[in-house]
Amino acid sequence: MTNNITYELTDQLGIFKAWCLLEHELVQIKIKVSRIFHVNCCTLIELNSNQTQPSANYKRIIHNCSQAYYLYEYHLAENIFHDYYTDIMTD
Repeated sequence: MTNNITYELTDQLGIFKAWCLLEHELVQIKIKVSRIFHVNCCTLIELNSNQTQPSANYKRIIHNCSQAYYLYEYHLAENIFHDYYTDIMTD
């Protein structure tokens, strides 16, 4: 018995459709993918959002072996990321 999976983009950012063939039945599954990224700040920032948290519990390798000062991890829905892209890149 074989199972086939096909992925499809949707109109919504960060939302995908997966079509699965399971035992002769076609099933649609909605997949929501969040954007997770890290920001290395030179100064401590005040945390005012549940979308941002300090990344002190684990170590990350910073691009070009730069020093990690205050490393923050962001978990954002893709549409929110696109709405606040400029502000995030300023941080």
